Amino acid sequence: MKVLVTEEQYQVLLNERIGEQVTSTLKRLDKLLKKIITDVKQQFGISTKFALTYGAGIGALMEPVKNTLMVSLQV
Repeated sequence: MKVLVTEEQYQVLLNERIGEQVTSTLKRLDKLLKKIITDVKQQFGISTKFALTYGAGIGALMEPVKNTLMVSLQV
C-alpha cells in the first residue's frame, strides 16, 4: 500500500524518529552514569560527590606537578 504524504508531514515523521533515537541514547547513558557512580563508591569507598567535584581538578593538576618534580630532580 502506498501512502502519499506532504513534505511537512514527512518532516514530522523524521523528527519523531530522531526523537526516539535521542531518547534511547539518553536512557542508555543514564544507566551508564549510574553504574559508574556506584562503581566509584564501591571501589574507592569515597563520596561520589567528592569524586565528581574534585576528580577533574585533581587530574588537571597532576601534569604540572609531575613536570615540576621532574625538572627539580634533574637539577
